[in-house]
Amino acid sequence: MSKLERITIEVPEFVAEKIEAAVKTGEFAEPADAIEQALGAWAIDRLDAEELERLARAYDEGLASGIAEPFTMDDIIREAKAEKRARERKVG
Repeated sequence: MSKLERITIEVPEFVAEKIEAAVKTGEFAEPADAIEQALGAWAIDRLDAEELERLARAYDEGLASGIAEPFTMDDIIREAKAEKRARERKVG
């Protein structure tokens, strides 16, 4: 588990009321749980944006690399086995 940091925040009154209502209805055990979930969702959205940027760069690199040479499933399997053997040599 990662280390936790305590941070004090101020939220608009309507947000505080929403959080308090969610605690009262049992949706969250305490206000910190609601805030933690919201921040977690924000962090995931941010990671998704970063991942999309990474994928866009990879896509552009793929296009720039040109058309692939013809290959067969046997070629793919042969290359995968060779890569696995190389990894095993490094570990073992």
